Amino acid sequence: MDNAAIPDQNTKYDERTLVTKTGDVRCEVSVNGDGTRTQKWCQGPYQAVFYPGVKDPQVMMSGGAELGGVGFTDFSKTDYPGFGWISRKNYTGVQTVEGVACIVFHEDPKGIDGAATPAPAASPAATGNAAPTLPQGGSTAYIAADSRQPVLLVADGVTSLYQFEPTPASPLTLPPSVAAAIQAVQANIEREQPHLAPP
Repeated sequence: MDNAAIPDQNTKYDERTLVTKTGDVRCEVSVNGDGTRTQKWCQGPYQAVFYPGVKDPQVMMSGGAELGGVGFTDFSKTDYPGFGWISRKNYTGVQTVEGVACIVFHEDPKGIDGAATPAPAASPAATGNAAPTLPQGGSTAYIAADSRQPVLLVADGVTSLYQFEPTPASPLTLPPSVAAAIQAVQANIEREQPHLAPP
């Protein structure tokens, strides 16, 4: 995964993410618009992130903001956080993005009171390197029509491209450094747990 190819290097996105997942192990390699690269490994309640210039992974776990920390993504309810607003009522049509036929959804928080939802802006793939123009706070999601996996999300002016690796022939396993870091966190938690003597 360290040398995983990030999709569409020539099109400007705020973030490009390559996802691989088997069972409860997930790996995400993300590159921001400025080229900053991070790698996140997730298993159960634990997430380990490799940040640029830092050798050892930072381990976070679920259990609220205090434990989760900055950069923690809650996958407990969905594999696709940030897409929970999608519904039939904000479906707007079909569009091809990055060569993928997508169903498109758009939500404009200002469009409450029954106002018509504006048509979604074209994706960067369809408009060269131009950034999409959306109402402030609006969100547009492009979902692959065949796999129903996210392709593009535009939310609050940030455009994120997603690509999913084919399921590997063998299950993903945590890299040794990640497994060791998670075990160290588990050991610390165990040591800090109060052990009360029975009455």
